[in-house]
Amino acid sequence: VLLHSPRSALCAMRLIRQACLADAATRMEALAISRRVADAAVSALAPLRWRAVRVAARPNEDALLALLGRRREGGRVGE
Repeated sequence: VLLHSPRSALCAMRLIRQACLADAATRMEALAISRRVADAAVSALAPLRWRAVRVAARPNEDALLALLGRRREGGRVGE
């Protein structure tokens, strides 16, 4: 899931929960444009956890999209 703002993280999780798919999010990676967005994504899914949360190297679209080409084991915020 590509996340561009804290608000988009909250909106995405609201829609995922309304569709009764919150458990599915635990098998998804959240790709965030910044640490602030990553933190919002983690909070929005709590108490569940994303499979991984990755933050773009720079807060821009190119860096965010670059995450699509990389896979990492683990990758949760705080690890």
